[in-house]
Amino acid sequence: MTTRSASQNEFLGIDTVYKIPSNEWVYMSREGLVFFQEDTAGITGKGIMVVSPDFPKYRQYEDLIKPLRYLSTNKEWNTLEISGSPKTAFEQFWLKVGQTPDNASELIRSFYRRVTYANETFSTYKEGWKTDMGMIYIVFGKPDRIEDNGTEITWHYTNSPYREKVDFLFIKRNNIFTEHHYQLQRNKDYIKPWNEAIRQWRIGNPPLE
Repeated sequence: MTTRSASQNEFLGIDTVYKIPSNEWVYMSREGLVFFQEDTAGITGKGIMVVSPDFPKYRQYEDLIKPLRYLSTNKEWNTLEISGSPKTAFEQFWLKVGQTPDNASELIRSFYRRVTYANETFSTYKEGWKTDMGMIYIVFGKPDRIEDNGTEITWHYTNSPYREKVDFLFIKRNNIFTEHHYQLQRNKDYIKPWNEAIRQWRIGNPPLE
């Protein structure tokens, strides 16, 4: 969690350009973001995200490790990233957090239920767990109340034994790939409840779903 304001403009480089004849089927086997345009001189088009057959779930350890960035320290993350055995690194991380195999297994189920829900619900031009809403949902769970005025969405969380009262504000931003792109309005007031929610995960008491 950072207090630095997120940029409203996100620049993505072009990896490959294809010309597709009209009235032909197109099969995309490579995962990534694809943007279809009739006229490449314009900015309008249709974006799609090509994902693995397992999506919105993850089954490969390399994929399971990525969302752990939210819970891990910098040192732990570096270990997870460079590990020659993703399976071993994954298991060691969760055993450290859960203390026992049974607790670790329960935490894994809870965490990846949220990752899957985030992918199902918040995916746009990137996987749902990578979005600001996905991040907050994974760490804090389902909000107690939601306000939506069309351009801003506020998630309200009340006090509980597992988290502090906090309201997260998401602002709708223009995005050529999707009409449902919301960014979290960064705020220093989020730091304390964020750290407490992470602490609860780290001691095996994640906020209730």
